[in-house]
Amino acid sequence: MKEVFIDDHGNVTVLGLAISIVILAIGFIGIAQVQATLTSHRVQSAADLSALAGAQSLGDPCSAAVAVATANSVELTACESVSGDISVIVEANPPSLVAALFRRFDIPIGRVMASAKAGPSGP
Repeated sequence: MKEVFIDDHGNVTVLGLAISIVILAIGFIGIAQVQATLTSHRVQSAADLSALAGAQSLGDPCSAAVAVATANSVELTACESVSGDISVIVEANPPSLVAALFRRFDIPIGRVMASAKAGPSGP
């Protein structure tokens, strides 16, 4: 009977490399998720602040909302003021890491959007 010698040197190295790649991919996806969540919260905060600034403004509420939105690095896309109540919609670009990940897999990605409404308190 013929003896077959199988050389298994280096198998652990290949397995270790594969595990490292999987861990790095999970880390990359986790960082992208954190960036997306932080951006969503930042845009919502900017919408809330813009609406509050407009509601407290003595002059044109929408110009106050635009100023606050610009200061928070978001774009005010809609502003409506009706009898002291102000509604705003703001948008911002998604984080670069998230956008790059979506572009890599040809997944369409829009802008991050948030809305808020503020006005005088009730009776």
